[in-house]
Amino acid sequence: MTDLSKIDEVTYYFEELASAGKDYIKNGNYRYISKVRSSHRSFGSRGEFADETDMIDVKNLAESLSGMFPDEANNLIDALNNAVIYKYEENIEELGGLSVYFPFANKSDLNYYMWVYSTVNRLPEYFQFLDSFCVILDSPPRVSYRGTANSSLNKENIIDLNNINENYIINLSSEQIEYLAEIYQTTWKKSAEYNKYIQIAETKKVKVNDDGTVETNFSGDCITLNNNLICLYENTPTTDGVRYSVPIKLNDKDADLIVIYCEKYPDGKIIGAIPAGDDIYDILDKKIINLKKGDKIQILYYSESFGISGETTETMSDGKNEQWQKGNIITVETDGGVDLVLRREKLEEGEYIYGLNFVDLQCNKYYSNFLSVVVE
Repeated sequence: MTDLSKIDEVTYYFEELASAGKDYIKNGNYRYISKVRSSHRSFGSRGEFADETDMIDVKNLAESLSGMFPDEANNLIDALNNAVIYKYEENIEELGGLSVYFPFANKSDLNYYMWVYSTVNRLPEYFQFLDSFCVILDSPPRVSYRGTANSSLNKENIIDLNNINENYIINLSSEQIEYLAEIYQTTWKKSAEYNKYIQIAETKKVKVNDDGTVETNFSGDCITLNNNLICLYENTPTTDGVRYSVPIKLNDKDADLIVIYCEKYPDGKIIGAIPAGDDIYDILDKKIINLKKGDKIQILYYSESFGISGETTETMSDGKNEQWQKGNIITVETDGGVDLVLRREKLEEGEYIYGLNFVDLQCNKYYSNFLSVVVE
C-alpha cells in the first residue's frame, strides 16, 4: 500500500541515485554495477521456462548500491519507507515493496523493452543510466571464457563416480574471476526418446579459490518425484529455507511446482504450485495454490542437443538448440499432494554429461567442456 502523495519525493531521490550511477558507468565501472544487478531477485517472472521480466525491488537495489553512493541511496531508502505504508512479502523481510525495470537476464527482448520504456519517460535520468548500462550489456563480451569453456564434449568415459572431481579441473584467470556473475554445476542425461540431453540437476554449489581453481562437487545423485527425474531451479533463499521451482504442466497449463528445503523439511517438501496467468504475457500468478486430488502433473525438462546428430530443432542466436520436453504424468492422489514423494537417489544406468555453466557480467552464458559419464 503506497501513499502516492509521497511518490514525487521517491522519484526525486531515485533520479539522483540514477544520475550518480550513470556517471559511475561512464567512468569505467560497469562491472561493479552489473555485479550488484546480477545478484538481485526478479519479480513477475514467467517461470523457469520463459524469459525474465527483469523487475527488481527498488529498496533492495538502493541498499546494494549504498557502499558506492551512500548519500543518494540512504535518501532514497528514507523516501521509500515514507511512501510505502504497508507491505507484506512472506519470508522476505528486506524488500521495500516497489519494483523497477532493470534489464539483465532477458537480453533477447532488450531493444524492444528499452524502446517501450523510453516512451514512458517518467524517469529521464534513470533511462539514461539504463541506456549507458545496456550499451555495454549488449556489446561483444569484454572478457572471453571460450578457452576455458566451450561446448565440445570430452569423450573420456568415467565409470568411477567417486573420482570424477579429481578428473575435472578448471582454472580461471584473475580477469575471468573479476567479470564472473555466476557459476552453475549442471548435469544432463542423454535421452534416446528425445535425441537430446535433458537437464536433471543445476546447483550454485561451486567454489572459486584465490588461485582461480574451480571446485566442483559431483555426487552422482539426482532428485526424483515419485520415481521420476526432476530438475530443481533455485529461487532466492528466504528466512524459512531455500525454495526451488520445478517446471511442469499442471492440468495441461504451464506452472512451477514449488519445493522447499529447510530445517523442518531436510528431505524437501512440495508446498504447492504457481500456475501461469491467463493474460497474453503468460506471467505467473503471485500466489501458491494447493494441489488437490486428481490434479495432473507433467514434468518438463529443459533440453539441448550439444552436437547430437539428427537434431532438427531451430538453432538459437547463441548457436545452441533448445526447447522443453514433456515427461511422465503424475496424478495427485490426495488433497495437498501428500502422496508426492521427493527422494535423493543415485543416478540410474545411462549416459550423462557433467560440467559448468558460466554467466558473465554481460549475462553471456558459456558451457564448460563436459565430462561424459557412463553409469553401468
